[in-house]
Amino acid sequence: MHVSCRATRFLVSKGLDLGEVMRKVASKLDCKGGGHKIAAGGTIRGINKEELISLIDEQIELQMGGA
Repeated sequence: MHVSCRATRFLVSKGLDLGEVMRKVASKLDCKGGGHKIAAGGTIRGINKEELISLIDEQIELQMGGA
């Protein structure tokens, strides 16, 4: 499935980098992902939508320090 993510400028100013989030999530799944701080995406396979959202949420929490 193709995934795209968008962030607000406020979240980016607080340290969010969706490109890094998608690179890390895609890497864990042996897939491709990346992009920019404010917008990113990837081609993900081998996982359902709910599991993918959970992995993305975990990476965002790690990046934002649990905020």
